[in-house]
Amino acid sequence: MEVLPRDPSGSINIDVVSVEAYRTEMDVAMRAYLDAQAGDNDPLGL
Repeated sequence: MEVLPRDPSGSINIDVVSVEAYRTEMDVAMRAYLDAQAGDNDPLGL
Protein backbone atom coordinates (compact mmCIF):
# COMPACT_ATOMS: atom_id res chain seq x y z
CA MET A 1 0.00 0.00 0.00
CA GLU A 2 1.35 3.40 -0.98
CA VAL A 3 1.52 6.09 1.67
CA LEU A 4 0.36 9.54 0.56
CA PRO A 5 2.77 12.40 1.22
CA ARG A 6 1.74 14.74 4.02
CA ASP A 7 2.82 18.25 4.93
CA PRO A 8 3.88 19.17 8.49
CA SER A 9 0.26 19.92 9.48
CA GLY A 10 -0.78 16.39 8.46
CA SER A 11 -2.70 17.36 5.32
CA ILE A 12 -2.25 15.20 2.25
CA ASN A 13 0.09 16.90 -0.20
CA ILE A 14 -0.23 15.79 -3.85
CA ASP A 15 1.41 17.85 -6.57
CA VAL A 16 -0.64 19.15 -9.51
CA VAL A 17 1.58 17.45 -12.09
CA SER A 18 0.80 14.01 -10.62
CA VAL A 19 -2.93 14.73 -10.61
CA GLU A 20 -2.86 15.93 -14.23
CA ALA A 21 -0.84 12.88 -15.31
CA TYR A 22 -3.33 10.55 -13.60
CA ARG A 23 -6.26 12.36 -15.19
CA THR A 24 -4.70 12.15 -18.65
CA GLU A 25 -4.00 8.43 -18.17
CA MET A 26 -7.61 7.81 -17.11
CA ASP A 27 -8.96 9.85 -20.07
CA VAL A 28 -6.89 7.79 -22.52
CA ALA A 29 -8.04 4.53 -20.93
CA MET A 30 -11.69 5.60 -20.99
CA ARG A 31 -11.52 6.67 -24.64
CA ALA A 32 -9.93 3.33 -25.58
CA TYR A 33 -12.64 1.46 -23.69
CA LEU A 34 -15.45 3.46 -25.30
CA ASP A 35 -13.91 3.09 -28.76
CA ALA A 36 -13.80 -0.68 -28.24
CA GLN A 37 -17.46 -0.70 -27.18
CA ALA A 38 -18.62 1.44 -30.12
CA GLY A 39 -17.48 -1.01 -32.80
CA ASP A 40 -19.96 -1.97 -35.52
CA ASN A 41 -18.90 -5.62 -35.42
CA ASP A 42 -22.07 -6.83 -33.68
CA PRO A 43 -25.19 -7.76 -35.68
CA LEU A 44 -28.05 -5.29 -35.35
CA GLY A 45 -30.22 -5.86 -32.31
CA LEU A 46 -27.56 -7.57 -30.20
